[in-house]
Amino acid sequence: MLPSDVATWLIASAVSVAIILGVPIAGGAAVVKRLRGRPAASFVAIALVLAALILGYGLLAETITAIRGASLLGVVVLVAIAVLVGRLSLAGLILIAAASPWTIYATGFLLDIVVAHGRLDPMVVLPPLTAAVVGIVAGVSMIRFHRQYLARHPEAATSPPQRTARAFGATGRALLGPSVLGLNAAAGASAIVLVAGAQVTVMTSHGQPVLASLAVVVIGAIATGLLAAVAWAVVWPPRSRRAFEAFAWLGEWGLARFTELTEGRVSPTFANMKRYVRNNAERPEDRWIRVEVLAAAGKVDAAREMALRLSDDTPITRAERIDYLTYVDWLAGGPGDPTALRDAVAAIQPTDGDDRLRADVALALTEVRLRIAAGHPDLVAPMRDVRDRLGRRADRVMVASARRLAPSYLRISTVFVVAVTLLDRAFTV
Repeated sequence: MLPSDVATWLIASAVSVAIILGVPIAGGAAVVKRLRGRPAASFVAIALVLAALILGYGLLAETITAIRGASLLGVVVLVAIAVLVGRLSLAGLILIAAASPWTIYATGFLLDIVVAHGRLDPMVVLPPLTAAVVGIVAGVSMIRFHRQYLARHPEAATSPPQRTARAFGATGRALLGPSVLGLNAAAGASAIVLVAGAQVTVMTSHGQPVLASLAVVVIGAIATGLLAAVAWAVVWPPRSRRAFEAFAWLGEWGLARFTELTEGRVSPTFANMKRYVRNNAERPEDRWIRVEVLAAAGKVDAAREMALRLSDDTPITRAERIDYLTYVDWLAGGPGDPTALRDAVAAIQPTDGDDRLRADVALALTEVRLRIAAGHPDLVAPMRDVRDRLGRRADRVMVASARRLAPSYLRISTVFVVAVTLLDRAFTV
């Protein structure tokens, strides 16, 4: 091996190792934070799919045979492990993830042939594209077969997907709808956009001078992040979407309430809410957020004591106080009986006003929690019912939610695009 080849191999290997270790660790940390309370198996499965995606990028290393061979071997090993432990759907997802980078790259190359009017040779990518498509078809077939098998043999499922632990955030997770490896349809669509956007950006910047490549990366990262946020807002199964719209409508009001409480000085993120509670003395008007923060921290007794200090001098405040007490009782393992809350909500007039509708959504959330505790097959039906009453009030709430998520998606897309671009440039040194 020539000295220049050794240098190329060392640089590519160093960058590859940094990305292969860094991206899953950073992504894993975010997943753990988002999915607290989920079974550990979900995190392991997501980490394996991320690893398969990284290995898929390794298959693009045309000039470094060792990396390509190691990536192929890694994919085979991951699929074999998933099959041996009976996770056929996971094996299918690993195949799809590993085949996706080649599929995107080869498709882009074939489109270039059209633009170049035949000056490029399609046989350069047709064989690997065929192999990648076969891998995707095999992956989809594995997932379909596994689901059909579980439908015929429900006893083979390791854990009922409808049961969720009594914990802060359990209702929100239920409202996200059906998921695979912790990702619902909206999150899955945004992940696909992130992968595709990163690949298109790399293809565009490939072989460009440093400054031109930097411009492409900046534009690509911004466009990818924004499109991922749009995908999150759009790609929802109708039943799940309607239930989540009611939840988000109430949540947007809560965020606006916190903004008003802090006179707009603090961004309404949960981290800032915890910081506010920690750094400010208690006031009657901020006790509601203290109940939320204490409940999230698992301090159920302290949350109950705080809820007992909430005002109840109007029908609206009385319903809110009972709502929080019912919620804390449910968190503590109690029945969370909504009878008193129903009576309090019925006292709020007019019945079609925003205050009454917010109380109706809160009551529906209480009924969802009861279904969670009972393992009901349709957890979020009460939220779909109350969404019908909201009408046009909640029609644009997903747009508002996507706007709040956009900064997070921009950060993720920037990390992903930069990482893959560095990997591409290392391969082409």
